[in-house]
Amino acid sequence: MKLEFLCLVLSWSDQELKRNHWRELVSKLQANLLSSAKKNILGSTNENGPSQEHGENEEINQLRAELISEKTKVGQLRSTLDIAKVRYQEECFQSTLQTRSAFEQLKRTELESSQRKVELYEELKNVKVDIEEPRASLMDNES
Repeated sequence: MKLEFLCLVLSWSDQELKRNHWRELVSKLQANLLSSAKKNILGSTNENGPSQEHGENEEINQLRAELISEKTKVGQLRSTLDIAKVRYQEECFQSTLQTRSAFEQLKRTELESSQRKVELYEELKNVKVDIEEPRASLMDNES
């Protein structure tokens, strides 16, 4: 039950990370679109010439480079997360196997103990019978 809970938490956490990542990207894209739209509106009414255009191109190139860098980081994080998930699932599986094995060993031990208890009880009964016969004989001799 504990393992199932941990697996559910991991799944939920993964989904939450994805959701947050996509929200971040959407908000960045919306901000860039808004900024771009403002620049286009201002650019059509207020032209400052090639100098401003060159600065905007540099900024766009810088944003593209940052986007590529962030995409690379996201890819690396996904890869790391996938590796961690696989390891965690393997550990969950191994833990489940160990728990099952321990439980089966416990059941076997309980069964063996019960069988041994029955055997010892039978042996005790036989010993009592073996003691009673000479005692009865001894009592008969004394009388």
